[in-house]
Amino acid sequence: MVAFGIRAEISSSAVAMSGDENLNGLGGWLILVGVGVVFAPVLLLFESVPSYFSLFIDGSWSALTEVGGRHYHSGWKPILLGGMILDALLFCALCYLAFLFFCSKRTFPKWFILLLVAKIALPFADAIFVKAAFADDPYILAKIPGPVDGDLVLAIVAAAIWIPYTLVSKRVEATFVL
Repeated sequence: MVAFGIRAEISSSAVAMSGDENLNGLGGWLILVGVGVVFAPVLLLFESVPSYFSLFIDGSWSALTEVGGRHYHSGWKPILLGGMILDALLFCALCYLAFLFFCSKRTFPKWFILLLVAKIALPFADAIFVKAAFADDPYILAKIPGPVDGDLVLAIVAAAIWIPYTLVSKRVEATFVL
């Protein structure tokens, strides 16, 4: 239990420097950040796993990625595998973010901002890779939606709110000190 004593000592000194003892710990708007941090990996699993699972169950994978498949194109396999790998990495990053949050790690704000920015940048990167993979097939390109959708708008709004909060909040400064 020495670690908890050290944490309390460090937290107390950070609060003393900030001048307000009520800012130490999870409270205020930081509770909303915590709810988002907890549910983000869960939501990612609920969104991505069923769609990837159905790819293999309903035969879509072979129809899209195997030569001679009904809708075969050489671009499908790298795009689908890249999406799976990216979602797995994003899930790991979100779990790590939750760890940083609940351990009050000093690096939490940086990781939080990085992931907020990534949620904005990833749809654009995805659109670039999809356009490159299917550059030779205008029919497929016409059917694939662009990067701007409701999720992107929500990501931009979230970043516009939470990045400034993270950068200027005295509570964030006093809480993430380890």
